[in-house]
Amino acid sequence: MGERRKESVVGVLVSRLIGIVVFLILLGILNALAGAYIQSPTFLRVVVHSNPSISSNVFTS
Repeated sequence: MGERRKESVVGVLVSRLIGIVVFLILLGILNALAGAYIQSPTFLRVVVHSNPSISSNVFTS
């Protein structure tokens, strides 16, 4: 039936680490845009709300 490919522990960890790093880079870009270019109140609320939420989740897991 459906055979699953076994992934190594190192491969899984590297994959997840790359995902976290890319996400944090995107969050940094959003923060830069929010501070300099985009003045939409909704966008600013989303970015301000995501900063403490993301930092508490990323650094405690």
